Amino acid sequence: MPRIACLLALLLVTVSGFALDANEAAETRRASQLELQDRRIAKNDAAIAELQAKRAELVTQRDQCQADLERLDKQLAEVGRLSDQARAEASKNQNERANADTLRALNEANLALTPLQKGKRPWTQSRAAAETGIVDIDRRLVGRERQAEDLVKERKKLAEAQ
Repeated sequence: MPRIACLLALLLVTVSGFALDANEAAETRRASQLELQDRRIAKNDAAIAELQAKRAELVTQRDQCQADLERLDKQLAEVGRLSDQARAEASKNQNERANADTLRALNEANLALTPLQKGKRPWTQSRAAAETGIVDIDRRLVGRERQAEDLVKERKKLAEAQ
């Protein structure tokens, strides 16, 4: 009988040792999963920060393009005003010399207006590119934020399971 009790005690110690080893392995796996989740979250946060910086840069670019557009529109209005003024002066003056000076000023104004009248407005293209870039970055930023939320939820589930 003492042998059976001794064997049973030895069997119990062995089984409990295996159970402790299995518990330690499970805890180690959970800890490594949590570390992996932490790294993924940190990587995702870095990507979000990078996208936000790019978006801010594109917004600044768009705003600069808008300011350039407004400045050029003012210059265009001024050239138009000068052109109208030159035409008015040309019609008033009958003197050939005055007409020649006025016509020269009118030609200069028309030369300045020609590229703008033909639709050559390069600032509108760069503004459109900036707008497109902002929309693209906004879309990617929303995706990254959703991914970050999913990772945080998954991490909470793992922490609760532990």
